[in-house]
Amino acid sequence: MVSRWPQHGGMGDDRDTAISDPWRCSRGGGLALPQVISAQANRDETQLLFDVLSGTGSEAKAALDAITGAGRRDMVAGLILTLRFRPERAEAIVAALRSLTGARQGDWFDWMQWQEVHPDFVPHPSFATFLRDLHLQIDPNFEKFLRPEYLVRDKALIRIEEIAWGGVVKDGIPSLDNPTLIAADEADYMRADDLVFGVEIAGDVRAYPLRIMGWHEMFNETIGGVPVALAYCTL
Repeated sequence: MVSRWPQHGGMGDDRDTAISDPWRCSRGGGLALPQVISAQANRDETQLLFDVLSGTGSEAKAALDAITGAGRRDMVAGLILTLRFRPERAEAIVAALRSLTGARQGDWFDWMQWQEVHPDFVPHPSFATFLRDLHLQIDPNFEKFLRPEYLVRDKALIRIEEIAWGGVVKDGIPSLDNPTLIAADEADYMRADDLVFGVEIAGDVRAYPLRIMGWHEMFNETIGGVPVALAYCTL
């Protein structure tokens, strides 16, 4: 049996086709927010969240005061989402979250973990609109996954407040589809201690280097006459 490998000219080739991220990181480690059109907000609750997210400083403060003053526990999920995209407003948003929940979490990730174990904080129905409108600003192609009929809380298979952007646009991490293969002894770009994913079906042997899969995260190919998909996530 002869092992075959995806042809590869070096790590640089994979970087050219890997992650495409339209949002640049800010100096504070957050994400640069695109312009959000306030006309998207068709409910008072959604408008309050967009004010926190993209309003002026005074508008954001007024919105946070209105939310905390009314004890709006149903706005917690929306505030957690704004925290991710406006880290420069973290102090004020976290203060509002602590007031509403009594929890003492810190950054966005901490609050997402807290939210996971607190299903009793049910979002206002308008949260689905806010979630959808915000993510369509990142990539309009997310429409395929965030259709309004998919975001009905009682029908969804997961809690919609746990939906989180993965950091790239749709198809931003290209799968490795039917790559050109070479014999193992020709794979001179490999090191002796490199890890591979090995697959053998009906005498057809393949090896997919871990450092290539780290850039593609999935391959699709026919091995031994059998269609095969392998998914690998670096997280």
